[in-house]
Amino acid sequence: MVDKKNPQIIITSKGHREATDLFSNVMNEPRFKQTDAYFNNRVYQIDASLICRPGPRAVQGLETLVKFIHPEIF
Repeated sequence: MVDKKNPQIIITSKGHREATDLFSNVMNEPRFKQTDAYFNNRVYQIDASLICRPGPRAVQGLETLVKFIHPEIF
């Protein structure tokens, strides 16, 4: 069962019409500072163009996500 209040990994995106810096918001939000993801330095940011736009770079985006979630594979 996944504990939604204590994520193990947090992934934010940047560059796809966002006016705010989601990564900084997560890193500065007191509630996120209580999570395992924050304590274990598993808060990541990915270029939104890799995951939000269909195309050949989607494979690169998927590989990046896998590296975030399962770094031991690489």
